[in-house]
Amino acid sequence: MTAKDVLDRLNSNDFWIKQISKDRFPFISKMATPPAFSLYKEVTVRIDTDEITRFGKPKPQRRRFDAIALVKPHYKAYGDELFTIGIEIKVSKSDLTSDIKYTDYIGYANYNFFAVPTALVSAAREKLKNTKEFGIINIDFNEIVKMPEFQNVAVSNSEALFREIIFNKIIKSCTHPKN
Repeated sequence: MTAKDVLDRLNSNDFWIKQISKDRFPFISKMATPPAFSLYKEVTVRIDTDEITRFGKPKPQRRRFDAIALVKPHYKAYGDELFTIGIEIKVSKSDLTSDIKYTDYIGYANYNFFAVPTALVSAAREKLKNTKEFGIINIDFNEIVKMPEFQNVAVSNSEALFREIIFNKIIKSCTHPKN
């Protein structure tokens, strides 16, 4: 299984969106309209540091979510009822166990998950045993193995995340004239 396979499964199957939405808003289980979502791959966030570039500008660290989901949990949702989900895809044990930067993503999305195949679920559980902010999605069985706590996101972090998504969407839709 590749990271692209995992992304394709997440994008084509909304089991995880439904489960997270129902966990957050139990009343939606009575609604006929399912939650809606958009999945964006490779979304970069910039984390402030004390470093300065040679031009005297701040030099932030960059971290890239494998995917971000923007979720509308029910048809009347707006404002604070909309939420974000950050996804880190792990398809090999070495990638999972060597990742020490995943905690840098905390504070940018309302929910954070590792999306892993069945073979990595126990290793992911071990890695996240003391972390309430990250959950686990077993992509093979379409189930959430560990639900993370909902996190309130600072306005500045939400703004940075949405700006990155919008900017990338606009750039990808642009056509460049040939010289």
